[in-house]
Amino acid sequence: MRLLFAEDPYFADFISNYPKSRLPLMWFVENIDEIFTEYQAKGIMFADNLRTHAYGSREFAFIDINGYYIRVAERAEWYNEVSR
Repeated sequence: MRLLFAEDPYFADFISNYPKSRLPLMWFVENIDEIFTEYQAKGIMFADNLRTHAYGSREFAFIDINGYYIRVAERAEWYNEVSR
């Protein structure tokens, strides 16, 4: 999956100044470690680093150029099965 982000300064300012209107997006993947490493190499600033949560999901998050909060997640079971 590829995501294309286009910067809109007016919209980015609006979303940044009105956090209640921030639209959170969640992207479910099966290769979260590779994606996290790729994003690190590209200099993406993370809002939350990659970690496994008690509710059974490995996740990280970033805020895009327009202020969208994007969480990337993988079921922890997938990670455990692959790493065996």
